[in-house]
Amino acid sequence: MGRIVFLNAFSLSMVESDDYAVCIERREPILLKSYVHHLLKAGYDVDCYIRHESTLNVINDFFELSLAPSSSLYKYRNGDILIVTTLKQPQRGKEVNVASMDDLDFYLIRILTFDKKTKEGEGGEQ
Repeated sequence: MGRIVFLNAFSLSMVESDDYAVCIERREPILLKSYVHHLLKAGYDVDCYIRHESTLNVINDFFELSLAPSSSLYKYRNGDILIVTTLKQPQRGKEVNVASMDDLDFYLIRILTFDKKTKEGEGGEQ
């Protein structure tokens, strides 16, 4: 099965394929919560690449997860479903305390990689 990956940003350099498409959709947290629980029941794993503790506390409470902070670098693996969270009001150079889901925006990102010979795509569950 695949994995659900929580990130605080997305960069094209995270994908090592030469031929791929990116689908980015802004999603309401309540819809993502249902989707995450559906994927967990289907056998998906969850990984986290967010190190900001107050952000993780809010995410863990809302999604009913127990994600640990991580400063590791993320690299896309075929089948990954990405959930990127960003601050609604970014503040450069300041430590921000995320108090609630109202402070965050959420994006569902799916990557479709293509086989060079057939141009057939592979990606996360729809």
